Amino acid sequence: MSELQLARAGAGAGAGAGAGAGAGWRRRVESQQATEQQQPQQQPQLSNSCATGKPPPPPPPPLSPPPRPHHSPANTLSITNACSCRPASVVYAVLILNKAGGLIYQRDFNPGLQKLSSNDYLILAGTFHGVHAITSQISPTNEAASSGLEVLESENFVMRCFQTLTGTKFLIFAEPRQPNLDVVVRRVYELYADYVMKNPFYQIEMPIRSEGFDRHLAAYIKPHQ
Repeated sequence: MSELQLARAGAGAGAGAGAGAGAGWRRRVESQQATEQQQPQQQPQLSNSCATGKPPPPPPPPLSPPPRPHHSPANTLSITNACSCRPASVVYAVLILNKAGGLIYQRDFNPGLQKLSSNDYLILAGTFHGVHAITSQISPTNEAASSGLEVLESENFVMRCFQTLTGTKFLIFAEPRQPNLDVVVRRVYELYADYVMKNPFYQIEMPIRSEGFDRHLAAYIKPHQ
């Protein structure tokens, strides 16, 4: 075969290979175009909710804990004052004796009880003064001086005695089985010190005539009768 024929055969083979490569490239381009044409048809199915123009529903609100019960400061303050300042027991009577056993103050707080006369209260004060002195002597001897009779209990009442350093005695008669009589008798003593002993016109060991003491004592005891 001459050189001219070889050149023509090589050119024909190159043209055939180039035509085959071009046909393959055209097929790839056509398949890619067909794929791109199919994608817009599937997009409305994927984003159907957005195509309608309606916003998505809002998420549900978070669960909140139940509200706590509200306690007003006024109610809390009134409960605290009632527990710390006022007696929870029923007080029948308050008596104050001087160091000689004389009755210098007496007041009843329960109108349902049987009334005693002035002489009966004087006898009661003198009798208790003698019993108190006897019990202070027959008590077991200690380094500290005996305080004598402090509590007297019965089925119908309980009596609490508080004696000051000057010998003045405070007697509280109340209903039985009351645990806070110590608080009551000391509060009565505080009122006595504020409204009786601080009065420059009061004479010690004499009967008590003080409107301020009467008013504050009634305000302390009567609300819980």
